[in-house]
Amino acid sequence: MMLKSSVAASVAIACLAVIAVPACARGHLSVTRLSVSPATFVIDGSNSQGGTTIRYDLSKDAQVRIVIARRLRGRIAGHRCVEPTAQLSSHRVCTRLTLVGDLVNERQDAGRHTVAFNGRIGGDSLAPGHYRATLVASTGGHSRRRIVNFTVVRGRAGGTTPGSTTPSKTQTPGSSTTTTTPPSTVTPPPTPGSSGDLSQFPNESTTGTPAGWVPTTTRSTDMDVNTPGAVVQNVRFTNGAKLNINAPNVTVQDVELQGGWIDTSGENTLIQDTTIDRLAPETDGGEGVISYCGYTAVRVKILDRNEGFRESGCDPGVATTIKDSFVRITPPDSCENGSNTDWHGDGIQGYYGTDLIVQNVTIDFHEDAKCQATSPFFYNGGSGGSPNGHAFINGLLLKGGGYSFRLGTPAPNSVQGLRIVNKSWRYAPIDITTVDGGGCSAISPWEAKLVTVDSNWKVTSTVGNLPCQNDNG
Repeated sequence: MMLKSSVAASVAIACLAVIAVPACARGHLSVTRLSVSPATFVIDGSNSQGGTTIRYDLSKDAQVRIVIARRLRGRIAGHRCVEPTAQLSSHRVCTRLTLVGDLVNERQDAGRHTVAFNGRIGGDSLAPGHYRATLVASTGGHSRRRIVNFTVVRGRAGGTTPGSTTPSKTQTPGSSTTTTTPPSTVTPPPTPGSSGDLSQFPNESTTGTPAGWVPTTTRSTDMDVNTPGAVVQNVRFTNGAKLNINAPNVTVQDVELQGGWIDTSGENTLIQDTTIDRLAPETDGGEGVISYCGYTAVRVKILDRNEGFRESGCDPGVATTIKDSFVRITPPDSCENGSNTDWHGDGIQGYYGTDLIVQNVTIDFHEDAKCQATSPFFYNGGSGGSPNGHAFINGLLLKGGGYSFRLGTPAPNSVQGLRIVNKSWRYAPIDITTVDGGGCSAISPWEAKLVTVDSNWKVTSTVGNLPCQNDNG
C-alpha cells in the first residue's frame, strides 16, 4: 500500500511509521495476538460512547508505540496514492493513510496488555471513518509491525452502539433529533443460484421511487448520517446534494438524488426504491453514484449519469450486492462540450473489491463518436484494478460499451443469466482477461447469450449462445 509522502515525513521513527518501513533488527522481541474489539464503535464529539479495546501480547519488556492513521480513498498518481481530484478521476482507486498521532508511546512489561481507547487522540475526537493502528515494540532492535483496522462512527447522547438491539432511528433531514421506528431488516447477500426466468429484466417503471411518490422533505445540501441503524426515507436531494453514510446498518428508502451521489463508508447499508438522476449538475467527479462497498442496492434506478455503481476498498469478507435495478449511463457534459473527453464511465465497476453479487440487473450504456467510455460491467484483475475480487452474476442484461462485459478476477467467480444485446458493442461482447489468475478457468459455471430486446427490456429473441473465451473473446 502506498502513502502520501507528507505522512512519511511526519513520522520520526522509521520502524514505527505508518508507511512502508525499512528492514530493522528484529531480535527475539515479538508482538502477538493483536486485536481490537469492537472493531466499530461510536463516539460523541466530547464524550466516549463505549469506545473500544486494543489487546496484544509482548514477549519481553520493551518500548511500545501505537500509531493511529486514518484510511482514506485516493487515486494512483505515478507510484503514489494521493488525494483524489477531478483530474485523477480515471486513475486507479487506492487507500491512503494520513497520520493522526500516537495512542501509546511508553515502556511496558512483558505479558498480555489491554489498552482502552475512547476514540480521542491528543484531546481531539477522531472524525467518523476508517482507521489503522500500527504497533511496534523496541529494545535494541524492533519487533515486526502489527496492524489492526477499526471504524469510528459519530453518535449522539443516548445513541446506540453497533450491533445493539435498540430500535433503529430515523434521521430527520436538517434536524439533530431522531424518532424511533421499527428496526429495518437488511437483506443479506444472496447466494448465487440458478438463472431462473430471464425473459423480463428491470426497467424504468419497475425501479426507483414508487409511482406517485411525493417526498416528505426536499434538501439542497449534503446530509451526513452518523447514527448506526438510522433510516433515511422520503427525501429529495436537489442541486447535486450528496448523502454521506458514515455509520453501519443504515437504510435508505424512497429517496431521490438529483445530480448527487451516495457515499457508503458505513458497512451493511441497504439502499432500496431509490432514484439517482441527472436533473442537476453532477457532483460525483467520476466516482460511482453509489460508492464504495458493503452496501445492498435493491430496485435502484440510475438515469443518465456518467457512472453507475462502484465497489471498491472492502475489507475481506464484506460483500456488495446489486439486484433488481436499472442503470442508464450517458456521457458527462464535460465530454460532450469538449472540455474533458477522457471519459472512463462504467455501469458497474470494481476496483480492489472482495465479493460483488449481481442479480437481475439491466445496464443501458450510451456513447457517441466523441465520447466513448469503458463498459457496462467492468470488474478486472491485475492492472485493471481488482486482483482479489470475485464476481457472482445471476441475471445481467447489458447493452453497449467498448466491451459489454469485462471480467478478470481470480476464482471463484460464477456467471449465469448473462444477456448481451446483439451488436450493441464497439469491439466485442466480452473481454475475459487472464491477468493474476483470471480467465475462463476462474469462472464456473458460465452461461451467456446474445439476445434482442424490446423498448421495455423484455427479451424478444435469442441470437445464440455466447461461450467464454479468454482475452477479448
